[in-house]
Amino acid sequence: MAPDYSVIGKRIKEARNNQNLTQEELADELNISVAFLSRVETGKSHINLKRLTQIAEFLKAEGCDEIQGFLYYRPMCQKDFETLLHI
Repeated sequence: MAPDYSVIGKRIKEARNNQNLTQEELADELNISVAFLSRVETGKSHINLKRLTQIAEFLKAEGCDEIQGFLYYRPMCQKDFETLLHI
């Protein structure tokens, strides 16, 4: 089953708005363009696991400690992805 990128984007936007961040502020923190973030939030661009991890870590999605690198994930961090993917 392929991920629904429009749902992922909506979850990212919701988490960003819950922290009162603009697209510009989040894009600056992630070192990505505002245009790319906008496309991700609307589901028009696919996001890779590395970027999704980076966003989840920055927004500190509920229930997760900070991620130590991109290759090591603690079990609690699965909640980040479940929250963003709304599984």
